[in-house]
Amino acid sequence: MPKINIRSRHSFFTLCALVALLGVAHAQSPKSVEEDPEFVEARRLFWSGQYDESEKRFKIYLVGHPKSEASKSFLQMIKQSRIYDPSKIDATRKRLSETHVDRLKFDNAEWKSVTDYFQQLANANRSEKTGNDYLNFINLLPPNYSRKVTLDLRDVSLLRAIEFSCEQAGFHFVVDTWAVIIELPTPKK
Repeated sequence: MPKINIRSRHSFFTLCALVALLGVAHAQSPKSVEEDPEFVEARRLFWSGQYDESEKRFKIYLVGHPKSEASKSFLQMIKQSRIYDPSKIDATRKRLSETHVDRLKFDNAEWKSVTDYFQQLANANRSEKTGNDYLNFINLLPPNYSRKVTLDLRDVSLLRAIEFSCEQAGFHFVVDTWAVIIELPTPKK
């Protein structure tokens, strides 16, 4: 069963950014994201904590590069940093534990479909995505990194369903303020 860790804000965002950047090492042509001065500047602003300016630059970058998963991940992290509240992590975990799933059946389902369904279940009683209580599922996985999941669960909490799914796919997850972040496991030294 995967561990559920709570990290400090700084180390969490550092790790998330590193995972996102590692996943785009083979980025779009003609030049990679790492070489693109617009992306590099937006990333530099993010690292220096200038989220407002970084957000503007990433949004501009996405106009010309709409498939840039790294830029989308950075924008999600900027959004999360604005609502980060450690006291809300327990509320998020409680919400996931209290969301009952009568039956969950995936038959060789793509990972994105699995997390989209979890997000739908977590927000079933929420009418708008704008509130602080909207729960996001953020996949910090390399682009084109695909895993398939086959599960047949009955009478479980959404948290347990996430645990089982991540275990089967070989992913690690972190419950954070109004988000579940999915990532590759940290390599053991």
